[in-house]
Amino acid sequence: MDNEASNSRPFSSLLNPSRSVATWYAGLGVFGLIIGLLNMVGLAHPNPDIKISWAGYLTVGQFGEGYVYNTGFHPVSDTVFFIVTGVIAVIGLKTIAASDGGIGGWFSTLFGEETWGALVSSEGGANRSFGTWLMFLGIIFYISWGVLYSGWVDVGVYSVSAALFFLGYGMKGTADVSDAEVPLE
Repeated sequence: MDNEASNSRPFSSLLNPSRSVATWYAGLGVFGLIIGLLNMVGLAHPNPDIKISWAGYLTVGQFGEGYVYNTGFHPVSDTVFFIVTGVIAVIGLKTIAASDGGIGGWFSTLFGEETWGALVSSEGGANRSFGTWLMFLGIIFYISWGVLYSGWVDVGVYSVSAALFFLGYGMKGTADVSDAEVPLE
């Protein structure tokens, strides 16, 4: 294998992810675009006079303050944030569209019976049901807190909702693994 091919492989895998990684790309990209829009209209922070400066916020103050008392458009920070999150979403959606079932099939797996059916059925086991409920509670907690208190970028809200969601995701994943056949040696 030549050196040029091995150097381009990590970059190529970022631009051509698997369907599982593309799902995360699409989710994070769309989430970033929504939060960016909420920030532009002054709804991302509980204080409507405060705006997120993405350069400072995402680098924890290395490139300026994370919160600024200016509700105007910050050309560099906001534009770069929209471009990065948009590119991530496009890469994910492009990969999903090229896979079997396309975007419609992807939506049916995200919101279909296999994923969320465990909310009302214990057919897949207790881990699947409890994990799905934790994922659901994490999403509902984040959305309800954001709507009620405009706390879309609150670190505490991220912490609680991410802990609930990823614990549930892990529990749901263990249910899938424990149901898999073990090959005989």
